[in-house]
Amino acid sequence: MAFQIKDFLSIVAAMINHARGTTDKLTDFNVGSINRTMMESPAVEIDELYQQMFIGLKESIPTAIYLSFSFSRLPASAAFTNVTFTASPAPAQAIVIPAQTEIRVPGATVSFFTDTQVQIPAAQTTVTVRATANTTGTVANTLANTITEILVPISTVTVSNANPVTSGTDTETDDERKVRFNQFIAALSRGPLASIEFGARTAFLTDASGNVTERATNALVIEPYVTDNNQPLGYVDCYVYNGVGGTSAALIAEAQKIVDGYTDAAGARVMGWKAAGVIATVQSVIEQQVEVTAVLAAESGVLVSDLLTPVTDAIRAYLTALDIGETAVRAEIIRVIMAVDGVYNVTLSVPAADVVPAATGTKILPGTITVS
Repeated sequence: MAFQIKDFLSIVAAMINHARGTTDKLTDFNVGSINRTMMESPAVEIDELYQQMFIGLKESIPTAIYLSFSFSRLPASAAFTNVTFTASPAPAQAIVIPAQTEIRVPGATVSFFTDTQVQIPAAQTTVTVRATANTTGTVANTLANTITEILVPISTVTVSNANPVTSGTDTETDDERKVRFNQFIAALSRGPLASIEFGARTAFLTDASGNVTERATNALVIEPYVTDNNQPLGYVDCYVYNGVGGTSAALIAEAQKIVDGYTDAAGARVMGWKAAGVIATVQSVIEQQVEVTAVLAAESGVLVSDLLTPVTDAIRAYLTALDIGETAVRAEIIRVIMAVDGVYNVTLSVPAADVVPAATGTKILPGTITVS
């Protein structure tokens, strides 16, 4: 029998009906009468109890379900991105960029620190390295070409981020958790390709403080036998992407461990996400950059120069959001450009056609974007 909420008027009506059916001594139940007032007073409290019961059930049912499946909420993660250090002019000797070099958006309170030591080789001008924010959450996300300040300046060297930073995430919301739980339930059979994909997407890395520093945002599982019967049965390839590029070997190793199953630090066996006998090989996606060249026409009263940055960001966002193996559709690139306020028309010369991923497990990413 389903739980049914009664409102104040329904409760009062039920009490009046009960009184009429059990006694003939009480006859006046009009609004304002003593009989009705004496019934309305407890009805207010009963109505409140119904509401509290409903709210309690609404909150406790999903909580109890999540606890039953040990399905915890995803924590906030720190933003990370690839940044490029540029020397001008090209140095005669290599310039070392130390690990933990602090960089940031000018005036911002959030800083990024380079993950490893790199160097700009002699006679060359650039080097790219990954940098991670010093705090978790979306507060560190920023637009392209905004991380330009080196806290301890390096002579003749500048820094910038070619792509927008979108990898910082806040603690998972109730709606996001519900969507992910539905995917989890669908993958509980732990055998089909969807199960392996779900398991791979649960991989993440943390720093010494327990903050998430890299997470698998996309995964694609391919069974080679389906398209090539000469391939052996029971082998699948799982491609993982971290949402930024340059997916680390450590994240790939973590995803492989989760897919295969492992023994935790307490000695407990953790079940994997593949069927027994299946060999799943987890690897990083192949990154394929797509160049875009566009010439804009602005609406009346709008300067083209004011459109360059938002149009470039819109193109980058579209290409970055493509899933593994998804084609970059030329018409979609035009659509996202035209969706920017102030754009009247656009001539897109590159790409000249849809860009299909060059190989299985390829993730299309933005390359050089020229907007004029």
